[in-house]
Amino acid sequence: MKNSYNIICISDNLYSQHTAVMLTSLFETNINANCNIYLLTTDINMENETKLISIIKKYENKLIIKRFHAETFNIHNLKTASWHTIMYLKLFIHELLPEDIDKCLFLDVDIIINSPLSELYNINLNNCCIAGCEDNINSMEIKQNLHLYPTDKYINSGVMMINLLKWRELNRKRPIKDFLTKNINIINNDQDAIALYFKEEIKYINDIKWNATTFCFQRLIRVFPKYYNQIENIRKKPAIIHFCDPVKPWYKECKHPYKDLYDKYLKMTPWKNYKYISCKKVYNKSAFYYNFRYWLNYMGIRKDYDFEVPLKRKIKYGIF
Repeated sequence: MKNSYNIICISDNLYSQHTAVMLTSLFETNINANCNIYLLTTDINMENETKLISIIKKYENKLIIKRFHAETFNIHNLKTASWHTIMYLKLFIHELLPEDIDKCLFLDVDIIINSPLSELYNINLNNCCIAGCEDNINSMEIKQNLHLYPTDKYINSGVMMINLLKWRELNRKRPIKDFLTKNINIINNDQDAIALYFKEEIKYINDIKWNATTFCFQRLIRVFPKYYNQIENIRKKPAIIHFCDPVKPWYKECKHPYKDLYDKYLKMTPWKNYKYISCKKVYNKSAFYYNFRYWLNYMGIRKDYDFEVPLKRKIKYGIF
């Protein structure tokens, strides 16, 4: 008997190609699963939709596209920092999925699925609304800015198991639309909103292989020390690879040790003839500077904390 998964993702025309890569990696690593893909979008044209449908049909899965205007949920007035307004659609998943669906898995599209998902999908939510991996060490400062306690939970929202029954129950008591209106000045992105709104309703997924962010592959491991003992295994076999650095694998300057997986799955999609482009700038520095700095680190001349360390090199006490 095949597993059945309800998968939610958010995309638009700019990210359609990357959505295709993520979905292909999902289907290839979960061959014995029936996947219902719910794609939330504000802008996907017919050409990109047709390409995505072709992938879904190839693997005999199901695609449901739900289109919205940013004004629909009044998210166009929310702050985004360096992110995109569309990310706030995550906060309305409880309204956008059919009532007979009681749980789902949310996946960002800048990720690669590298493992069967049965263990993650069947995690015990313990009567919580959301389960996700703890965000990086910078979240301590973010929690302080949000007037949260250090012990309050703050997750990376790129991978989330969601208890829709519990979320809908919470929303009836405390509508999330009202919450966003009240807290519009303090929230900078969807992760802030999730930390505040679901404050007592979040569970940490303690095995961070399920959201192996770029921070797990840098010289300075920017995860909390309690996860250091997982890093070596994560580098060898991450279950979900999350490219959360600005230099994504679709840029030719990307140095992530698993960037080749993006190319592997890209070649299985209608975007297989994609020509890699330059990111041009990284944190207001030129792409040339980014490349030059990488090779200085590679040769040991520099020791930058965000150097993405090749897999063959050894780790030591959380710092490469």
